Amino acid sequence: MNPVYIAGGIALALILLGSSNHMSLNTEEIKRLKNYGSAFGLKFDKWTMLAIRGATLTEQGTIKQNKNVLNEWNDLFVLIKGNESRAWKGTTDPGKKYSVNPKVSAGAFRILPGLYYYQSGLHDGKDAFVSASPISGLRDSNKDLIWDSNDKVYTDSVGNRFWINIHASYTGKFVDGTSAGCLALFHGWKSSEWIEFRDTLKGEYGKAKFPVLVLESKVLT
Repeated sequence: MNPVYIAGGIALALILLGSSNHMSLNTEEIKRLKNYGSAFGLKFDKWTMLAIRGATLTEQGTIKQNKNVLNEWNDLFVLIKGNESRAWKGTTDPGKKYSVNPKVSAGAFRILPGLYYYQSGLHDGKDAFVSASPISGLRDSNKDLIWDSNDKVYTDSVGNRFWINIHASYTGKFVDGTSAGCLALFHGWKSSEWIEFRDTLKGEYGKAKFPVLVLESKVLT
């Protein structure tokens, strides 16, 4: 861990480790996530992705539940390998643009918690990640901008992909039109953050599929 020294020689641990391209969790938080993921058969011997809805990373490297307000970048994308971690802000929810005006009449899609698989692919012709297993989620059929038991569960298939990809941001401060249900990083396509995230997974898996565990922050509290 890289220390920063202040007057008096007291060292403060930085959340940013070795690079300004990502944040990091503390040791206990890594253990907690690995313990949760082990119930899904995850071993964390390779870089493993967790997408945590409604989660904020504190300066102490702990995960704090937030209000998960629509159209805000208030989710966490975490990669863990052994005792190492990397984290970035993102969204697991559609932005306001496609929540209010969904691309399909059944309503805007919001991925449900669970274990899914992804692989290297293209999103709008750009290097990203595409689903390699069925994806399940709720569609906001009553258009109340709330995904709950009043909404129907939809699951895609090989012949009927919803294209819930993992990709970079198009927009900036708010999610807006970046996502219609995809898992999207807060950072833009040319940012060092997106490039590090993308290349970490591509370097680990190449063209092979890899696990992505989607979870709600409340299960960690």
